[in-house]
Amino acid sequence: MRPLLADEFIERGTQSYSPITIGRGLAYAIMAGSRRAVIGFTFGLGYLLLGIFTDMALLKPFLGEHVGLFRHADGTISAGILAQSYGARDLLGWWSIPVTLLLAAALYFALTKGLRILRKRR
Repeated sequence: MRPLLADEFIERGTQSYSPITIGRGLAYAIMAGSRRAVIGFTFGLGYLLLGIFTDMALLKPFLGEHVGLFRHADGTISAGILAQSYGARDLLGWWSIPVTLLLAAALYFALTKGLRILRKRR
């Protein structure tokens, strides 16, 4: 029963680009079996990364010095939402908002298209 529900939710979600419907389909796919679990888990991680990019864009105006792409004094680079960014230089500044939104949009369409292609193979 779960594989059928997963297929139905993923089919509807890829047609409507609805993240909630896609998420439900991926959850059912993970519970359905090992191959589907690996595929569902992989796509789930992709959608999680998409959420992180979106959160970065939304939080930048409020937590500007903790959100972005940073180069630390020792030369290491880190990106995302950091608890401590003291002494680090923000490489993108306010450009991190459009960059992360573009990355999120591109990743969203790529993941949804990938789900659609996988769905057609079955």
